[in-house]
Amino acid sequence: MGARLENTNNRLTEKVTKQDVVNQYRIANRFLESENIDFMNHGYYDPDNGYSNQENLYFHLIKDLDISRMHILDVGSGRGGGLNLLYNKIGCLSATGVDISPDNIDFSNKSYGQSIKFVLGDAESLDFDSSSFDIVFNIESAHCYPNYKKFLEEVVRVLKPGGLFLSTDLVAKDSGHNKYYSNILKIRELSDIFEIKETDITQQVSDSCKIDSDFAEHWLIKKIAKNMYEEYNNNKTKHISFYCRKVA
Repeated sequence: MGARLENTNNRLTEKVTKQDVVNQYRIANRFLESENIDFMNHGYYDPDNGYSNQENLYFHLIKDLDISRMHILDVGSGRGGGLNLLYNKIGCLSATGVDISPDNIDFSNKSYGQSIKFVLGDAESLDFDSSSFDIVFNIESAHCYPNYKKFLEEVVRVLKPGGLFLSTDLVAKDSGHNKYYSNILKIRELSDIFEIKETDITQQVSDSCKIDSDFAEHWLIKKIAKNMYEEYNNNKTKHISFYCRKVA
């Protein structure tokens, strides 16, 4: 990969190793180390609730829920901004983040470790007891997982009966067949385990990317947003959110 950031869509269509992901975030954190930027997601444009676009990518999943008595796990927690929203701004009972990037975990602990637990870990082998969490979040992360099915098995294991799996992710178009396909869509195969609501949020995410491509202060955020806006606007990539409940 060298000293550059690869285009996000390449990660949707090519085999990516876990070390590739660690290396990519090491580079990203090097560029962002002097900046207090705690989100790297593409955002969700909703100007009516007072949250940033990046916060809204989490908030739109829980806006109709009372999370005040819930234990929450964020798998692929990045630089900690999502859990800061859920725990310190909205308010949940407990918040835990797990990420494969040591750089992300270091930043998150320095920023929010006084109130939120962040641990280094692998999404396909979660080091938590069974039936530990009321909600598992996974935001723009699973398209990098080599074995998404194994991750889903882990989600089911650590969720309490009746618990929620809330996820958003990128789904790329297979140019050879002109169809959208991703391992992410294998979630549909778990209908015997989850009750599923699937929503296309491409327009809201694309609008957020357009805003960041024009107005983001950091060049890296602006560059990534510009690339992804073009992907969404040219119908090469969709963005889907999933609301799932583990059968009680």
